Amino acid sequence: TMKEAVGLATSEEERQAQANDRSGYSEDFAAQVAAVRANRASREALRGIDLGILPGEFLAIAGANGSGKSTLALVLAGILRPSAGEVLREGRPVSAGRPFPGAAIVFQNPENCFVAPTLEEDVAFGPENAGKPAAEIRRLVNASLARVGLTGMEGRHPATLSGGQRQLAALAGALAL
Repeated sequence: TMKEAVGLATSEEERQAQANDRSGYSEDFAAQVAAVRANRASREALRGIDLGILPGEFLAIAGANGSGKSTLALVLAGILRPSAGEVLREGRPVSAGRPFPGAAIVFQNPENCFVAPTLEEDVAFGPENAGKPAAEIRRLVNASLARVGLTGMEGRHPATLSGGQRQLAALAGALAL
């Protein structure tokens, strides 16, 4: 069958055996997901997901509304605990509730995520909470804003930015991590 050809488990026993088999794990992966199941909004959003992402690799996940894309991102970041399976980042288990260092999620509607009265303070929020020194925070904020083209807007309130600028500001906050 197609499932057998691509190495997918065809029975619950096979899925459980794959979940317990650590032989396929590799520290070469930046992130690895094995037999992950996760619930969101009282329904199973992920069912038996297996995935390996190499360092420097870009991955696009496409799917219909409600197909589990955001749930997978939350699991990879360590924000949401899977109900089964294992998630590794750089060969180490990811603990839910303790986001993995350097992991960030940029939401579709960034205006819901702004926490500070100025763009500069908002971009600095993540590195400050990660306990980075002030000089490093300043460097990260400046570099992140420059990377997304928002240099010169540091003192602006996020609500005064255009929709596209808000998305770039959210991305700058993620890059600063």
